[in-house]
Amino acid sequence: MASARYLAASMASLLSLWSNAARAETTLHATGSVSAAYTDNANAEAGSSNRRNRRQVGTPYFLATPGLLLNQENKTTNYSLSYQKALSYFPEYRQQNGDSDVVAGEGRFELSERDVLAFQLAGTRSSVSSYLLDLGGSNADTLEALGNENRLRVDLSQSWSHLLNQRWSLLQGTGLGGFATLSSDDHVRWRVTEQLAFDYTLPRDNYRLSMSSGYLQGGESGEAQNQTHHFVVESRADWRHQLTNNWNSSLGAGANYSKVLGGLWGIAPAVEGSVGYEYRAFNGRLLYNHSRQLSLETGTLFESDQASLESGLLLSREHAISLTAGSSLARHAELSFDERRGVVGRVTVLSTDAQLDWSPSIVSITLSYSHLRQFDSTSPVRPEFARNVAMVTVSAFFPEKKRLAPSTLKRIESKPRVLE
Repeated sequence: MASARYLAASMASLLSLWSNAARAETTLHATGSVSAAYTDNANAEAGSSNRRNRRQVGTPYFLATPGLLLNQENKTTNYSLSYQKALSYFPEYRQQNGDSDVVAGEGRFELSERDVLAFQLAGTRSSVSSYLLDLGGSNADTLEALGNENRLRVDLSQSWSHLLNQRWSLLQGTGLGGFATLSSDDHVRWRVTEQLAFDYTLPRDNYRLSMSSGYLQGGESGEAQNQTHHFVVESRADWRHQLTNNWNSSLGAGANYSKVLGGLWGIAPAVEGSVGYEYRAFNGRLLYNHSRQLSLETGTLFESDQASLESGLLLSREHAISLTAGSSLARHAELSFDERRGVVGRVTVLSTDAQLDWSPSIVSITLSYSHLRQFDSTSPVRPEFARNVAMVTVSAFFPEKKRLAPSTLKRIESKPRVLE
């Protein structure tokens, strides 16, 4: 009887979603941005702040990203599909020119009062200089000196949130990623992640127990003897606490088990802590993280220590002017478990950025500055260099429409954390 009731409820939810989809509002939008920038080290040559390397190339460059966005939403479902063509042009250093095609989609479905299901899809085909690639965004702004090449990447993720009662909730997430270099020496890599977590929520506290696993297959296409198979399992506990009306904190700790098929294994701690502050139009956060990460781009396992400081300030609510700034210092070590347990190479990365946004209506203007320094490197593919970039960007979204409201689904960080 219980299974029959569950089946009937599931069918009713699907019929409700179908009915709502028929009544959904569908809109098509034109999107795009144009940027003018200057960098003092386009080719990532080594140098210092006191003495400039003559081989460093300082040059202006331009970026353009026209695109389309198809959006559909109603009271219980919303989803979107977008396409962008990204172009980069260096008038004085044309070997850095590149282009990419980006397809992205996301959907959120309220199956019932207790269940929310969400999907995300991202696909990128790029032909760019790898000197311009940030392998990991805020987690690891490390650059790889591989020259120009064609790359293809696809990421698919699914998450589900189920409210057990007023205090307890169940969270589940799955991720699938693929990466390939479209050249004579094809490299194909796959990554699969899975997470299950239980949340317990009080007025000023949130507790989470989670278990996650990850698999990464890397190597050369058709060369089974050169392929590697990484397995990672992580168990951790997290606690978030609202200290006062303005101050909040988080603390997480656990253990990470890593193994290479046919090789050795290792266990390492996973630690994370943060302190945040919010007051009127200002917010800031100080974060420290120690973790092991599976890198889909490089096909290897990294151990990282990172400290970061982030802040944001709403200068004018009436005119939609805001300022954000941040800085991070990270130390990454590439690990090897094939023949002996050890570190293959290390690199330290310092990144700082600031951004001023003005978004009055369908057009927004952004002024940004970023500094990236990669040093103390013992890896042959991670050069030591420093780069500054200043950029102005004009973006448009037409016809004007409010963006999708943030999902009520509790976000699940894909564990083990990954270098993107």
